[in-house]
Amino acid sequence: MSKKLKILVIAFVAAVLMLGHGTVEAADQTEQIVKQGVSPSDKTLCYVGYDTSWYYAAFRTEGVSVLSITSSDESVCKVEAEYDEDYKETTVHYKYLKAGKATITAVYTYNGKSYTSKARIKIVPYTSPFKSLKIGSKNVNKIFDKSKAHIQGGYSTGYMKFSGKKAVNYKLKKGYKMYQDPTIYTVSSFKKNIKFKKNKKIDLSKVYGIHFFVKDKEGYKFDFSWENKEKRER
Repeated sequence: MSKKLKILVIAFVAAVLMLGHGTVEAADQTEQIVKQGVSPSDKTLCYVGYDTSWYYAAFRTEGVSVLSITSSDESVCKVEAEYDEDYKETTVHYKYLKAGKATITAVYTYNGKSYTSKARIKIVPYTSPFKSLKIGSKNVNKIFDKSKAHIQGGYSTGYMKFSGKKAVNYKLKKGYKMYQDPTIYTVSSFKKNIKFKKNKKIDLSKVYGIHFFVKDKEGYKFDFSWENKEKRER
């Protein structure tokens, strides 16, 4: 075998091995997603009467077949799985009926193997965790009032338009704290990231909104978001 041919053979074998390795890695990643099932919802806090639907990555994976999704207490939270033939995926619909806790259990198969995943859900009457939320000198806490905010599941969005350079500061009520720093979302025309810092002025003309990650004293998580616009776009 010529030297040139040997080099070509070695390169081909290396490429095949790399491709095989990449395929194995992709398969492992897919299995990890499948194993998660409904667990991304674990320790989520949601609001009575504000039903929602969850689109789990596991149930959007080709080859997954959902056998059952049940609630440990249907008087608190009801769940229903709906399969879409067109998109070949399962959506889970949640109905939050009254204050309390429930564990959601999903049983499903993937490539002939059975899986079970769980998620603990806490349902409470809606309330804002903010003692104050100031943009500049203006306290905008009322944007999260039930009559003004857009509420779904455990997520609440408030709206108010601002411009100019202003600091954004907040205080939480007793029993709540942030489980990670707030995230600032910038408008599409502004390509740089802006890091949230209390008392630091930011150019609000470049800000689309700010997302706040909150948890209660039991560690149940929920989200609040301010969007820099007059009202929700239907």
